[in-house]
Amino acid sequence: MAKGKAECRRVVIALQMAGRPGQRKLSGALDYFAESGINCRFRFVRHRDAFTPEFIRSLGRNDVHGILYSLDTVPSIEAELAKIDIPTIGIGVFDRSPLCGRTRNLALVTGDCEEVGRAAADLLMDSGRFRSFAFVPDLRNAPWSRLRGHAFVSLLKAHGFRADVYRRSRDNYYDIVELSTWLKRKPKPCGVFVAFDDRALDVVDACNIVVQRLRIGCTLIGNVT
Repeated sequence: MAKGKAECRRVVIALQMAGRPGQRKLSGALDYFAESGINCRFRFVRHRDAFTPEFIRSLGRNDVHGILYSLDTVPSIEAELAKIDIPTIGIGVFDRSPLCGRTRNLALVTGDCEEVGRAAADLLMDSGRFRSFAFVPDLRNAPWSRLRGHAFVSLLKAHGFRADVYRRSRDNYYDIVELSTWLKRKPKPCGVFVAFDDRALDVVDACNIVVQRLRIGCTLIGNVT
């Protein structure tokens, strides 16, 4: 007797796909499903604004079989994810998240953000050439960004160095001019640790406002998640 067609599994993939980190996560997930021979129908959520508590509550009614997400969320969203029993993979979820209280059908994948910050501090200190240090966080000041920055600043402080942290004067605006003014005031050469690679490109643009190319004496370390 011929085998019937495998059941189609409905999977929600919630990723920010504009940058390389999101694209790599998406590629890895799709490769896994293809190699496993799992017949899936995907629903993609590309922005945090669409990944709401109401949306999550609707998934049970829509017979969703799995969720993979890696979006910067707020506690109310993760609290809803903690209530459901749909198999869920959360990427970049930290131990203070409400989701960590869930005990079934959950896998969490995260890196050591503090170790990233310490590694950046070690690298800049080992060069022995910088008069100042700075950290430029993620625009949303997400938990992973705060952990990286805190570890970076703390290790430098433990070795007798000060690291300044950039803070925008207000949210929701293009801050390149303000960032360039802030960088210009740093004693040169300056070692700058940037939360992640896309934000590092903003720092390069900010430097280019002051002078052509990167001649204001800043060395950048970005991070690819």
